[in-house]
Amino acid sequence: PASQGRLTSLHLQCPQMGVSPGLVHAIGAACPQLRVLVVQGSKVSQYPAAVWADAVRALPASITTLAWDVAQLDSKQPPVLAAATQLAGLTSLALHGRCGSGPDALAPLAGRLTALRLGAYREHWESPVPPLPTALLQACSGTLRQLAARIEPPQLPQLVQLAPSLTSLTLATVPRGWGMEMEVTQLSSLAQLPGLTQLALNSHSLIKAVHTLQPGSLPGLRELALLPLSAHHRDELLSGHSGPVAPTTLKQVVERGAVGPQCGLVLGAPLDVSRMRAADAPTLAAALDGRQIATVLPTVLNHDSAYVAQAAVAGPTSTAPIPGLLGLCLDWTTFTLPGPTQQMTYPAVVGRAGSGGGGAGTNDNDGATGYCPDWLRCMAVLLPHLRGVWLDDALPTVLRYAALAAGHSGTAGPIEAAHAQSTRSAFSSLLGAMAHIETLVLNCNMRTHPAGREAVTQGHLAHLLAHGRLPALRALVLLGAHALDNEQGCGAVVALVQARPGGAAGSGRAGSGSRNGAG
Repeated sequence: PASQGRLTSLHLQCPQMGVSPGLVHAIGAACPQLRVLVVQGSKVSQYPAAVWADAVRALPASITTLAWDVAQLDSKQPPVLAAATQLAGLTSLALHGRCGSGPDALAPLAGRLTALRLGAYREHWESPVPPLPTALLQACSGTLRQLAARIEPPQLPQLVQLAPSLTSLTLATVPRGWGMEMEVTQLSSLAQLPGLTQLALNSHSLIKAVHTLQPGSLPGLRELALLPLSAHHRDELLSGHSGPVAPTTLKQVVERGAVGPQCGLVLGAPLDVSRMRAADAPTLAAALDGRQIATVLPTVLNHDSAYVAQAAVAGPTSTAPIPGLLGLCLDWTTFTLPGPTQQMTYPAVVGRAGSGGGGAGTNDNDGATGYCPDWLRCMAVLLPHLRGVWLDDALPTVLRYAALAAGHSGTAGPIEAAHAQSTRSAFSSLLGAMAHIETLVLNCNMRTHPAGREAVTQGHLAHLLAHGRLPALRALVLLGAHALDNEQGCGAVVALVQARPGGAAGSGRAGSGSRNGAG
């Protein structure tokens, strides 16, 4: 009986069975004092709209925060929630993709909304951009403070007129390469939102457009989130595995001055160090120094839930970005090791040109004395400015070589072990640059991130911890932890927990399996 009707918050997830109208009826009858309701069902409902309309009318009028993710049988019809006219007290509404079209039908429910999220689901990549829901936005024009929606840049001038009091805005647009190019000059309309303090951009094209803003355009901004979502997602507000951020893009954002130094940065993807020149690393490090930085990890949450209707969509999992954490990634095609006799001393990074003609800016591993690849030198420069690091793609291999150089046998062959010993100085110096790191993030997905999984299952990280390396580490985050649900994986996790002398392993956080397998 829902504690005799005293339940005030309910988060309902039905990924396999889906959500039925009967269940919604039961919630309305059992929870007359409900204030927060989150309904997430990934399967398309097979019930007609009339049946759903009768069910949502049974929801208690006390609900103020509602997140609705129930795919309608006919997604071209208006949202079934339009029938719930008793919900006129809503202050936060999150409507996910495939919940019907024509959100203007929800205008009667929007009179008190302060937070609104409109999912945008495209049946085809060539689908036209839907018009702005003007009636809905006009209904909450005086109260709306947080908005997340798919809005193309040409629509921004109209948006700022309809919602002039926005303090938080999450924008998604059609990814580049799918037939629609954006007009970057239209971002200047954001300057007409004087109260804007939080801005999240959910596509590479939008992120690249930020540096086109005039210096001082957004003086009140306190948080800029760069969340470049994968182009494979039809709902552009949902986070899957995000593509990496180009270092030059981030450098331009902070150097151009559109956002002031008081504005913190939240990233939803790692920086691609293979696209960073060693000569640029100190400049980027200086630009980031003193500026608050945080990272939102992929698939642990839906990115936009950190910004819109947080109480509704957060659920039991924290959606807060991890402060001081920066992700770094390196594709296997550009992964190179230092030369066999490289001497690299922390904090000074030595990288002389090799005898084969490769300069300090090359990635050609000719094995010459003094050769050090750019990615390794860039990491050594950036790491001292961070509190946490997310090693993605090929970068967890540095833990493998550091452990091998420290005497860990693992599964290395004689040639690999010998190379690890010959480059011991380089990897030991890199670990020295990580000595203050408090949070380490690895992806253990066996199919997409074998290096991260091997760092755990082959005991490389445990060996380093047992021998006093990474002494400041307090939190270890394992994405794709479902890949460790076997005897070897479980044993490796136990070994990590017990690795520190005295058993002081700090805290841990593991991501479970997810729809796209990233965890």
